[in-house]
Amino acid sequence: MGDHCSAMNGKSTVQKSERRRPPGRSQQDQWIVADTREPGSTVMKEYHFVTIWRTKAPLSEVYREIHASDSWPQWWPAVKKVETLSKGNDQDLGTVRRMTWKGALPYSLAFDMKSTIVDPETVLAGDAFGELEGHGRWEFSREGEDTIIRYDWKVYTTKAWMNLFAPIAKPMFQWNHDHVMKGGAEGLSQRLGAAVIDESP
Repeated sequence: MGDHCSAMNGKSTVQKSERRRPPGRSQQDQWIVADTREPGSTVMKEYHFVTIWRTKAPLSEVYREIHASDSWPQWWPAVKKVETLSKGNDQDLGTVRRMTWKGALPYSLAFDMKSTIVDPETVLAGDAFGELEGHGRWEFSREGEDTIIRYDWKVYTTKAWMNLFAPIAKPMFQWNHDHVMKGGAEGLSQRLGAAVIDESP
């Protein structure tokens, strides 16, 4: 299994891949911040975060855990609460949930997430609205013996103080996002009994 999977004595590990960046690519390429100002409107800042995980766990098991977001508080430390506000169809399409998150920063965020795409073992996506607005998309694939999980989180901050301090807060928000996703990878690793490798760009 090598570095990609070490689940010994019931303990799983999360590893950070030491992949070299392509020439000319900086750490800031991992995320994008845009000013969405329109004439006469309030300034909202857009962030785009990308997370890529690799694991030896079967794709079906990985998909099951990510799809079952009601259970995230059981294994994802940053997810404090998930409430179902309205049910969608049998595949969960159209379901709206209220999620409360708490990262490393001294504040919590609650927003609603509506499921917009449910393509079993391939894509899960949803639209967020509330204290954050935006779009989240999970993609699942196989690469040889590995399962690859990619998460794109394109989000607008709606809180006035976040938008006001965006020019100096960008690195802080990135750091907090990394903290949240690291905890998710560790929790998923324990849940699956297989190592999760962070290969985020």
